[in-house]
Amino acid sequence: MVCVFVMAILVEQSQSSGALVIVGGGKITSQIREEFFRLGGGKDKARIVVIPSASIEADDPSKHESFLIGWRDFKPASLVIFHTRDRKKADDPEFVKPIREATAVWFSGGDQNRLITAYRGTLVEREFHKLLERGGVIGGTSAGAAIMSDLMIQGGKDAAVKTGPGFGFVKGIVVDQHFANRNRQPRLRHVLSQHPTFAGLGIDEGTAAIIRGNEIKIIGLGAATAINPLNSAHPKRERTLKDGGSMPVKELNRPASRAN
Repeated sequence: MVCVFVMAILVEQSQSSGALVIVGGGKITSQIREEFFRLGGGKDKARIVVIPSASIEADDPSKHESFLIGWRDFKPASLVIFHTRDRKKADDPEFVKPIREATAVWFSGGDQNRLITAYRGTLVEREFHKLLERGGVIGGTSAGAAIMSDLMIQGGKDAAVKTGPGFGFVKGIVVDQHFANRNRQPRLRHVLSQHPTFAGLGIDEGTAAIIRGNEIKIIGLGAATAINPLNSAHPKRERTLKDGGSMPVKELNRPASRAN
């Protein structure tokens, strides 16, 4: 008898002592900002780096201050803009120093592909992962949410969706944003049908999924939809979590049972 074992990709973010604040776009509520700030060290300790590179406006220095609105009121220990489109610069240790010293990194919205083009495979990306390893927080909204996955949605609608590599801050989960607001359920389900070992996390606008340790917690105005992989043994494939709801990360990627 030949035994075939079907296994899910396990979510590996829980091995890090850091946290992720993944926002589905739209309004970033004060509750979400406060939680990101707290996870970044709080008053007098949080050193926040804001990365606006998903937006074309990031190329205009006169626009940079607009990306800091909403964060200055918290009076962090430091608050800086970090941006380049030059991959050579993204490998410069001196340029990367703000990430190395940060306790919190925030990705603004726009086009997630701009973030990947600028930073994936560079020293900047390596420092993002080191930030999580030392207990920091990485947050992002819209495009800044999409890049959290190792398998990233690049764009497209429903079955025409395109995927590629993200930063992989959370592994084994595909993140989709503006979820209910833009009727993206078919899109995420299609991606998961093409990648049956991946789970899905669709996040509505004004809503954050906070991943820390082995817990996913939802805060904000809308909901998040957790979708188990096609090869999962979990009896209920899709679940909706609203403000205050939580679930173990491992519940999203429960391995399938043995098939004979």
